[in-house]
Amino acid sequence: MRKILTAFLLAGSLVLSGCGYNDFQTKDEQVKAAWSEVLNQYKRRADLIPNLVNVVQGFAAQEKDVTAQGRFLRQARRRARAAGRTSPAK
Repeated sequence: MRKILTAFLLAGSLVLSGCGYNDFQTKDEQVKAAWSEVLNQYKRRADLIPNLVNVVQGFAAQEKDVTAQGRFLRQARRRARAAGRTSPAK
């Protein structure tokens, strides 16, 4: 009787130990899915960096043009004042 009870407890413990295996697999898949979301966010941000660089370069070029145009207009105004009259109109 003792051998049967021991065998039954051993078989029961082997059967019940397999129940946790599915939980481990489920948790592992959840972790992998969450980590892939993190990697997707990193990839999306890395893809945005070249666009940001292009925007900044475009803004810098536009700012350079505006500055050059302003400089040209100031010089033209100085030349006009020097050619016509010596004091600016108020």
